[in-house]
Amino acid sequence: MDVYRAERTKINSDRLLSHEGKQHKLTRLQNQFEVKAMKDLHAMQRLHDEAVVSAKVDAERLLAKGTPQPSDVEQALFNSKMQQVKAKVIFAGSAKTALEALQTLTEVEQPTLAKQAAESVLELSSYALTGTVEDRHQAKRQLSAIHSELFKRAQPQGAEAATEALGRAKAMLNSGIVPSILAEKLGEISRDTQHYANNSYAYFTSKSEFVKRVEMGM
Repeated sequence: MDVYRAERTKINSDRLLSHEGKQHKLTRLQNQFEVKAMKDLHAMQRLHDEAVVSAKVDAERLLAKGTPQPSDVEQALFNSKMQQVKAKVIFAGSAKTALEALQTLTEVEQPTLAKQAAESVLELSSYALTGTVEDRHQAKRQLSAIHSELFKRAQPQGAEAATEALGRAKAMLNSGIVPSILAEKLGEISRDTQHYANNSYAYFTSKSEFVKRVEMGM
């Protein structure tokens, strides 16, 4: 901006130029700096988007990877435990007993089995939601805690960080790289420089002929 201001002042201070001559030079200066500024912003935008898209793809790849499968022995032991838990829950004499049986599922460590356990908690939760209104509210809180713990355990390693990274990447792709205060300053060059500061792709599409003329010195 300082260079642009200095050049503009130099032209305005030139006593050898007529008013029309000054306007011609100022317009040419404005056009040159507009294109240069937008080229710089476009390069920044591309680097930014490439880095963000790369982070987004990495996060999505990790989340889609899935969890390791249990061995046949692990699955058989889990199935046996699950049958016992179901029986205790279904035939429980109270909601408290049913909750205690479901609580034992938090002992499951293997990710794929933890996912199966979380699904079973949802399936069997109604057996623990009995009694007074307060009892049901408390049971819901406990069931939610059990399910959340199992669900978290069922995610691929690094899934929590990947989910956060994915959210940040999506937000960054939808936000501009030029702060509003800087965009306003770019408005000193031209209205379009400010308008397209955060959308250089649209600038070079909609003003392609203008850019060509400026580059050719026209």
